[in-house]
Amino acid sequence: MSDTETSNEAVWGENVSRYILIFLINLIIFGAINFFVFFKIYKPVKASLKTKAVCGILNGLLSESESTAAVSRHKISVLSKKFRVSAVEISAIKTLQMTQEDVEIHQIRYGIIDEITAEFTEKCDCLAVEMNSFRIAVIVDITDETEFSDLLKEALRKCEKKFGFPLVGAVGPLCETAVFAKNSYDAAAEILDGSAGFSETPVVSKGVYDAAAYYYPLEREKNIILNITRRNYEDARAEITEILVENFTRRKLSPETMNTFLLAIVNTLNRVLHAIKAKPEEVFGNDVVPYLEMKMAKTDKELSAKVNNLFDGIIIFLEKSAKNRDSGMCEMLRKFIHENYQNDISLADISDKFKISRSYVSTQFKDSTGQNFKDYLNMYRIKKAKDVLSENPKFLIKDLAKLVGYNSVNSFIRIFNKYEGMTPGQFVKKN
Repeated sequence: MSDTETSNEAVWGENVSRYILIFLINLIIFGAINFFVFFKIYKPVKASLKTKAVCGILNGLLSESESTAAVSRHKISVLSKKFRVSAVEISAIKTLQMTQEDVEIHQIRYGIIDEITAEFTEKCDCLAVEMNSFRIAVIVDITDETEFSDLLKEALRKCEKKFGFPLVGAVGPLCETAVFAKNSYDAAAEILDGSAGFSETPVVSKGVYDAAAYYYPLEREKNIILNITRRNYEDARAEITEILVENFTRRKLSPETMNTFLLAIVNTLNRVLHAIKAKPEEVFGNDVVPYLEMKMAKTDKELSAKVNNLFDGIIIFLEKSAKNRDSGMCEMLRKFIHENYQNDISLADISDKFKISRSYVSTQFKDSTGQNFKDYLNMYRIKKAKDVLSENPKFLIKDLAKLVGYNSVNSFIRIFNKYEGMTPGQFVKKN
């Protein structure tokens, strides 16, 4: 073999070695990137599945065998020994939901969950999960109720200071296995519903209310507020009726409990007024104080009527305000047509001009004039055309069509005939 061939073989060998080395380096880098991406994706997915399993257990959606399997599969250590469940209510968010973006509320809620978890993790095995928009479940392996309550109070106070939202919690009974977690959570939630958020302490105990406690779950109040502000008045009335029937027909409230219940109603009225940006005197008048108005009732039936009247007062105020607003808007819409009928205007033009939806424009025209937008515009144009012809019978039809906003003479004649039952020429002869 010649020196040249030997040299070529050596170069070829070096190139192959270099290519193999580059390939191996790329393979290692690519593998590392894939591993990193997989880990970043897998970890939150795993946490999400774990949270879903815990919520399923607390809501009673899993059987005993499924609960046991979920605890083992997701390594939920706190549910594999004796534990208690607490329900924590983020009460202030009910009102904030109407004014803040969902993402902000989501961040607040998970910030509170992280803070509570961090506070308990130093002292015990803890797991906190979101149950719904306003309620969090906290599970710890602390068997003593007083100890759990004291730690929870401290955690909630820190959360209130950090996030600025009032919180209230309740502790459920001790559980031996995961299958009883629902019972503990439900018991804690029942205490919260019974207290209706009026406790002076961050953690409410069962002693705060008894079997004769009034019924006014926070979820019910939320539904009333949202239904009224969204004009779902019948749904709001149904919620109010159910609350009144439960308290005045199915329960026997003591005078003290009744007084607290009335304060809860007043609180809801004030939250609704705040949500619709209205003052009490604007809605009820200067001489009506809701709390005193209800206290004047002599029977449960009379009290129910007064409660309904107060909420109906808000609904009537909203309907009247909406009617006035709609009436003013309709007048502006008609004025716009009267000033622009000579141009090629459409429903979209009005929608863009006044920053309102096309469906709203269409609905308002129909409700206020009995006509849709197209008919109203055409009839106004034909009216103007008749005025011109009445004053100047010799006005050219092609010029008249353009004058009143039609690009086509044939379209003008056809529409004129549709609304007047005659052509423009026939109208001139008749008049």
